[in-house]
Amino acid sequence: MADSSFLLSTISLAQMEPTGSKGGTWKAMGVSNFGGWALTIWVFGGGS
Repeated sequence: MADSSFLLSTISLAQMEPTGSKGGTWKAMGVSNFGGWALTIWVFGGGS
């Protein structure tokens, strides 16, 4: 499924973010927003 590959690649990129204070903040924000974003893609992609 194309969406799955896209989500996995996005997660991989997020994990490569530096763990410094700025990177950590960016990573935390990305992870907190990722759930809603992924769910939106899943719903509109006909995942249900």
